[in-house]
Amino acid sequence: MRDLSGLLTLPLINGQYETPNNQCGGRFRSVRGSINFTLNTETNPDPNAKKVCMWTIIPNPFQTHMKFMINSTTNMSCPDTDSLGFTSFAESSAEIQTHSTCSSGEIFILNGSVILVSFISKRPRDGSGFYL
Repeated sequence: MRDLSGLLTLPLINGQYETPNNQCGGRFRSVRGSINFTLNTETNPDPNAKKVCMWTIIPNPFQTHMKFMINSTTNMSCPDTDSLGFTSFAESSAEIQTHSTCSSGEIFILNGSVILVSFISKRPRDGSGFYL
């Protein structure tokens, strides 16, 4: 079996892993658990390629559940070509919880101490994005 440990090392930035802009095809800022992402096709060599971006939110201090709200979305076509998903991992059990939405203003709670936020766009449009 091949050793993948070197490939799975994730850089942490303020407690969060972020897909680098040149791979994701966008520009974003993340501060204390908020993510403000705007797709910018100039930052990716192939602006027509499918975009996959991911952020890992690890709260400090430790939490057993987290409350989220999508403040706004711009030019996203969900679920046709875009999707915004959330996966939580609980530390004390094998529980994994998932949620997928693009609805602005919807508040949801995920049980877990680590949250993965993923954005997938099959047909990226310049300027599309979200603020979480």
